[in-house]
Amino acid sequence: MQPIAPATLERLRHLRFAPLYAKPGAGVGERRSDQRGAGLEFIDHRPYRPGDDIRDLDHRLMARLGQPYLRSYAADRQLPVSVVVDGSASMGAARRDVALQLAAMLGFVALAGGEGLRVWRGGVPSPLLSGVQRAPLLFDWLARAGAAARFTDHLNTLARDLPRGGLVLLISDWQDAAALDHLDMLRRAGHEPVVIRLTTAAEVDPTRLGSGVLVLADAETGQELTIALTPEMLAQYQALWDARTQRLAKGWFFDLPQGTDPGDVIAQMRIKGLLA
Repeated sequence: MQPIAPATLERLRHLRFAPLYAKPGAGVGERRSDQRGAGLEFIDHRPYRPGDDIRDLDHRLMARLGQPYLRSYAADRQLPVSVVVDGSASMGAARRDVALQLAAMLGFVALAGGEGLRVWRGGVPSPLLSGVQRAPLLFDWLARAGAAARFTDHLNTLARDLPRGGLVLLISDWQDAAALDHLDMLRRAGHEPVVIRLTTAAEVDPTRLGSGVLVLADAETGQELTIALTPEMLAQYQALWDARTQRLAKGWFFDLPQGTDPGDVIAQMRIKGLLA
């Protein structure tokens, strides 16, 4: 994985995730939550109960009403952020390096924003990280060699293991059709997925592979398939490609074509409002 330039890190340091419905709910962070606790934003008053911290007593209200009341505040919590990198063989070395670079950038944004971050690579989760001072640990963990694993194999466990209601950024080629079902499961489980698809020129336009009869090998299984790039076959492929794209784009969706700088995804996220 290529190191991120210091100037890029400085720009990323000032960005924050702006999810539509993922909510803060764990750890001590910088986001106002629905929970009551230690915080700066006043919510309302409630009657004093034995054992409450008397430092929260509102003496002026108590003087007016003759009864002790406490000031309640919204607890500041972390937004759970998970970055999931596809470790399947279909990604290939070049595409996987881009995915890791992008994961490092998005993870750094989460750390700089005081969020609770966990990064998954090849189905293996990193330790829970928080605070920009943990960025070297993030970069070191991503740089380690990871074993290849089918994307769907570890998507099976994500809905169960991820913090409920968190922001989940999934970086993949999305070649496995079964992964789309797991994506829907994440949505139903209350997570807010962000789909990032890394594509090659031939995936977008199969005619770049050549013409006539071709022998293609499945990167996952090694199985060979002989096909003829007829107009009918190309039309069928395009229909399947469009249908898959439509399912991926039900929520946050970003495409990163081959040869494009990972920073372009950051720019797209700012334009669409996911990053502010």
